Amino acid sequence: MTAFYIGLFGILGILLAYYLFRSLMQMILEGKLSRYFLIASIIFLTIIALSWYLMHGDEPSSFKNGTELVLKNYKLFGNIGRYDGYSYNTHKLPKETDNPAIFNLELNGSAATKYLTCTMQKNNTGTWVLKKIRIDSLVKKH
Repeated sequence: MTAFYIGLFGILGILLAYYLFRSLMQMILEGKLSRYFLIASIIFLTIIALSWYLMHGDEPSSFKNGTELVLKNYKLFGNIGRYDGYSYNTHKLPKETDNPAIFNLELNGSAATKYLTCTMQKNNTGTWVLKKIRIDSLVKKH
């Protein structure tokens, strides 16, 4: 399902970029917009797209679904204070073909950080199911 949305947004993004580029080119030809602004805009949009891909483009589906399920489990947030976000090591993510997929996640809060090991497994219908969450440690902040 995620690939469908990526493809859909990709097509919509290309169409939007085409119409924006066409209108910007008309403005340049009419002398209403400088070429430097156009070049800077293209560079800026390229950097944004590249950074988004580098941050989220290569995460396996087991990890994406697992983090969504973990973040819905409010019992895990009890000891960490105000929730600030989660973090993970990109070099230790499971492969797309791993079944069960095991990954580590850190829940960061204002009072502590909770280190988790999560196990995801694909069922018969092909959807990822969160099989186990193990709390490895709780490190309180001073």
